Amino acid sequence: ILTKYLYKVKAGSLAWLGHFALKGKNLMGEEYLRKMEGLMAPGDIAVVNQDGRLSNLVFNGTWSHGLMYLGPFKALTELYEKDEETNNTFSKKCLLEGLKCNDFISYMLIKYPVGFGQYVSKAGQKDEYTVIESMAPGVILSSSKEALSLNRVAAFSPLLSLKDKALAIEIAFSNFGKPYDYNFDNRTYGRLVCTELLLYSYMPDSRVDKEGLNWFQSVVAGTPAMYGYDVVETFFETKESERKLKFLFYFESPRSGNGVTELGRPGLLGTVKPDLSLLD
Repeated sequence: ILTKYLYKVKAGSLAWLGHFALKGKNLMGEEYLRKMEGLMAPGDIAVVNQDGRLSNLVFNGTWSHGLMYLGPFKALTELYEKDEETNNTFSKKCLLEGLKCNDFISYMLIKYPVGFGQYVSKAGQKDEYTVIESMAPGVILSSSKEALSLNRVAAFSPLLSLKDKALAIEIAFSNFGKPYDYNFDNRTYGRLVCTELLLYSYMPDSRVDKEGLNWFQSVVAGTPAMYGYDVVETFFETKESERKLKFLFYFESPRSGNGVTELGRPGLLGTVKPDLSLLD
C-alpha cells in the first residue's frame, strides 16, 4: 500500500511539472514539418526537445523525449503492400492466431482494432496521426505537428529489414493505451515512458526471427533507465561496423533564435559530448 501511495505522489508531482511550460516560441513550422516527413519513413526514431518546460529539469541532457514515426497511413500501406518477406511473416501470424487476415496491414487492423483503428481513422485528414509515443498519461498517437513542432528534433533510421521494422511497429501498437511509467524503470512492462516504448518495440526476438536494436542505458539510483540522451549516445558510442542506426537529420530552432538551423552529426554530437563536437 505504501509503495502504491508513494508512486501516486511521485506520478502526481511529475505530472504537475509537465504542465508548467513557457508558451512555445520559434517552434518548427510547416515547412520543416513537411521536410522532416519527407526524410523519415515508417519505423524511424526521433528525439525531441522544447525549450521552456519545467519538466526538462528531470531529464539527462538535451533530449527530453523519444518517439516512433509511423508516417501517414497511406505511406505505410504503400511501403508494405508489396513487401513479400513482411507479408509472409504476418500471414503466418494470422494462421497461428486464427485471424482472418493475410498480410501486415490486415493483421494490424484485426489484431489492434482500437489503436491501429484510431491511426487509420484520421488517414488523409489534416494533421492525421503519424507518430506513436508515450507521454503522460500513456502510449498515444499524435500528428507530426503535435509531436515534432518543437525547438529541436533529431532522427535516425534503424538499419533493419522492412519486416523487422514492421514487427517493431506491431509491438508499439500492442502497448497502445498503457500508462506512463513515472518510475522510469526499464524492468517493468506494465507502464512505459517514451524511450521504453522504443526499447521494447525494437528488442531482438529470436522466436520470430526478429533482429533489433541494442541501446545504451543509464542507471539512476540503481534503477536502469533509458532517456533520449541514451538514444543519441547509442548512435555515437557504437562502432561504425556494428551501428544499426542511420543518422537522418538534426534541426534546431532555439527559443531565443530567429529560425531553424540544419545541423549535422557534429552538432548532434555536441548535445551529448560538447567537447568533442568539433572532432566528429
